[in-house]
Amino acid sequence: MQIKIPGGNTFLLNAGQEDPKSLLARFFPSLEAFETYIIKKDFLQIEDVRYLQNLSLQSTVKEKSIIFLTFHKIGLEAQNALLKVLEELPEKKIIFLNTGQEDTLLDTLRSRLQAINLPAKPQKDTSAARDFLDLNIDKRLDFLDNLRKKDKEKLADFLDSFEYYLTKNLNKPGARKTLENLLSFRRADNLGAQPHKALLESLAFVEL
Repeated sequence: MQIKIPGGNTFLLNAGQEDPKSLLARFFPSLEAFETYIIKKDFLQIEDVRYLQNLSLQSTVKEKSIIFLTFHKIGLEAQNALLKVLEELPEKKIIFLNTGQEDTLLDTLRSRLQAINLPAKPQKDTSAARDFLDLNIDKRLDFLDNLRKKDKEKLADFLDSFEYYLTKNLNKPGARKTLENLLSFRRADNLGAQPHKALLESLAFVEL
């Protein structure tokens, strides 16, 4: 399920141990347009914030850079340093702070962050996706074409199942790219644009 994020470039999440790239895929239809940095720390210290600051000031050849920072604890010195990073963050940089300890953050730090409440990911049935993957390529293409032309509601249900299956299997070769194609198709469809047929058909060629 695609999640719309508000304007701005500094965000606060409480997403637990969810895989960062899987989580970011819920915000952005394609991560290929971004330079992405993942930082995971149990205890975030001043040295980690200095590294984060260096990343935030680096030039980027891509559209934007995303820095995803997950931590459990953070010291006062590191919080003050992080506040300075957020205050001076260039527009082309996006920072996500993921922590379950937001109550321990300074008020001044929290004021620089937009909290995003994540909807719970439904535990969808993946049987439709698994049945689809058992078909040969010709039958997969016929299946997708019939749904696209005749039953948009069943197509949406199938894509829900396939999206959930992919997010649970991102470690498999090709899963991440297939998920990006699927989310791009759904985003275009949600915006009322004509989704590119090739994006949907690409699902038929995946091998997982």
